[in-house]
Amino acid sequence: MSIKRLNHAVLYVADAKLSAAFYTEVLGFAVAASMGDQAFFLRADGS
Repeated sequence: MSIKRLNHAVLYVADAKLSAAFYTEVLGFAVAASMGDQAFFLRADGS
């Protein structure tokens, strides 16, 4: 059985703002929504 897609993942990190910056600037994700600096909802290209 192979993986076809991933719906969502939850990552607990010490610094959500810093982690969001990494995912957007380095990996190319886009911020879909946020809860201040405490939580970010990211979207991958094509999802």
